[in-house]
Amino acid sequence: GGPVSDLRISEVPWTDVSPLPRDCLCSDVSGSITLAPLAASIVEVKFTTLQMEVDQDFRDFYFEGRYEFARDGCETDWSERRLRGRSGDAYLKPTPCPALIQPWLLEPETDSSYLVLKLKGFWMPPLLQSAPPCPTDARITVYSTNNPKNSRDLCPSGPDVVAFSDGWDRAYEFSAMEISKSLIIEFKSPRRPPLELIEYKFSWMEIFPAHDCPHRCQELQACIPAELWCDGKVHCPSGQDESPTECDLRLPLS
Repeated sequence: GGPVSDLRISEVPWTDVSPLPRDCLCSDVSGSITLAPLAASIVEVKFTTLQMEVDQDFRDFYFEGRYEFARDGCETDWSERRLRGRSGDAYLKPTPCPALIQPWLLEPETDSSYLVLKLKGFWMPPLLQSAPPCPTDARITVYSTNNPKNSRDLCPSGPDVVAFSDGWDRAYEFSAMEISKSLIIEFKSPRRPPLELIEYKFSWMEIFPAHDCPHRCQELQACIPAELWCDGKVHCPSGQDESPTECDLRLPLS
């Protein structure tokens, strides 16, 4: 093959987090293209050309673009969308904005912990022909902050499903590569969120790899923080952490 060029556009909601990819132009485009608006005020544009010939230069490979800042009442408070803690819930609420992608950032409380994310829906397979019908064209996308290529799309309709931080399945193995345990959650829809998504909620919890610990969710094969055990709210999918056996509840005899 000959020379290959691409133009990759990312946005930067948080300056200390890797840019989030949004668009990629990989063909020879002579006409004008209008890209979807971005929620962040910082945008990264990378133009890359590989395998150029010795007689080729910037006159053979180039691009021109124009950008503008729009004031349409759709500013995003990125500090509110950066979530950290032992556990928590967040809600997707209706917005008057167009089809902007306004991501959430989930971060574990400690360096040694991972995250488990609980959502309702079912994961879309890579081959859409084998996917069951999704009642909405909206999707929830989940990926690690430094590994967006391994993103997964969720149809937000169905039973509870979970997603884990990168590296959880190899928590006991040494890795020379830097693994980000933080997660990005994005709601994507070509239109405003439909009515059934107004109350859509996702939950997260900090977990630890350990074979033997006093506060362990058996179905997750993970340990959870002690303060979440018997705190009055179910955190393990089976409810084990709030069971009478674990919490030593005794009903009074009548």
